[in-house]
Amino acid sequence: MKYYTPKGVSYTAQDVRQVMGVFIGPILLAIGLWMSSAVISDHLHFEGAPHVSAVVVSVAYVKPDLKEDGGSMELLLSTGSGPESVAVADAGSAPGGLSVNDKVVVLYNPQRSADALFPSQLGWGKVLFPLGFVGIGLVHTVIGVVSLVGRIRKTRVARQ
Repeated sequence: MKYYTPKGVSYTAQDVRQVMGVFIGPILLAIGLWMSSAVISDHLHFEGAPHVSAVVVSVAYVKPDLKEDGGSMELLLSTGSGPESVAVADAGSAPGGLSVNDKVVVLYNPQRSADALFPSQLGWGKVLFPLGFVGIGLVHTVIGVVSLVGRIRKTRVARQ
């Protein structure tokens, strides 16, 4: 199947696969990696962190616009060194319906002492959608590169 441009230059389906694979594939791959970076970062920082009792000090749920955060939540943790005030790392995906003075259990990593995370926020399910982008990007990239290499080899053979 050939695609024709107004100037009479023809493009084949192989040309379209090459362009999609070589250019669009890495873009989708990068988007998927960028979208999954926060979830992977949370797993690196909070995996194996102790469960700590906390009291909600302040909470503000906001329906976020495209570039806004999903609200804010401040907790008062009862640690061994006394009470410590921390923010929830991703308040937008925190359990809803919490109000001031509610008692909760959070994951708290002393090396990342400014943040806490609810155990329900640490699931790998949140990385499945970004991994879809990564998978589609990899498939397009491989198809494009294989198609491009095949065309280069065919061109070299034809010149000999």
